[in-house]
Amino acid sequence: MHDQTPLVQEVVVKVLTQLAGTPNHKFLTDDMLTGVVNAAIGAVAAKPEFLERIDDEWLKTLVRSVTITVAGQGIRDTFSRGGLTRIVTETLTTFADHPELIIDHPGLGQELVKGVLTKLSGLDRFNAESLANAAVGGALDVLAHQPRLVDSNYPGLVASLAGKIAGLVKEQSLTGIQASELLRAMAESVAENEKLFLAGQAKLAEIIVDTVLAASNGENGRLIAGMLLVDTVQQVTEAIAAHGQTALDRQPLNKLGEPLIEVLEAGLARAQDQLGRQLGTSAVPSVLGALVAAWARGETVVIDPDDPDFQKLFMELALRAAA
Repeated sequence: MHDQTPLVQEVVVKVLTQLAGTPNHKFLTDDMLTGVVNAAIGAVAAKPEFLERIDDEWLKTLVRSVTITVAGQGIRDTFSRGGLTRIVTETLTTFADHPELIIDHPGLGQELVKGVLTKLSGLDRFNAESLANAAVGGALDVLAHQPRLVDSNYPGLVASLAGKIAGLVKEQSLTGIQASELLRAMAESVAENEKLFLAGQAKLAEIIVDTVLAASNGENGRLIAGMLLVDTVQQVTEAIAAHGQTALDRQPLNKLGEPLIEVLEAGLARAQDQLGRQLGTSAVPSVLGALVAAWARGETVVIDPDDPDFQKLFMELALRAAA
């Protein structure tokens, strides 16, 4: 903890005062309490004038956001005490390092952390804790670099993605390792186009996951097995982030999955044909991402692995990936 300067002492007293009147504070560990104190100190260090307001609603909401999060029965049944401590303290450490995240948004911890943990309750403990760390860690990394997203529905979108991917783990469509890597990658990728993914198109990210998984179960899906599946989802997400609005201008969101899976399956068929010639397995995700981008821009009309124009486009993208 910080040196015991008068400022620190005053903050600690105020935190403890708030804590004493907060329901469910018995669920806080010593590490969590330290995290709350350090987060409050970080905010005051960034804006010393804020000390005058630190015993008002801001600190009350900050403390309660943590206690409410760890007190949920479903959450405590799913996560170990140690797992909860790690997730919450890492979150609060980020708040201490980036106090701007909580100076005006003290409820962010509850919105993000509780939102994610609630979506993961019911999953087995090992996978739930792994996915929670990936989702919360990935989201906080994004928010630390793009704090404007705090005002968006980004935390809610990450929580929804966590629930979606947890369901895929539960039905054994994804391994726990794939799911954790995928969730962290998606948390980063959807932030590339906040207008597209966060404003009215929240289901778009889930559609991308579903279509890539469907393609991976197809005839040539073995080309994106294992961690290449994660790479493919990330590449496709980035392609849609860059050019997806153009595609959505041609068809509604609920129809996007149909042509998208056609593009992916046609691309996988061409990749299978070119494997060992112009293409290595590791390059398949990037070529598929480039192919989706070309389709989204309207550069290919016929989606057919046997069509000469489609073959030409695929070859150009494969050569570019190999360069």
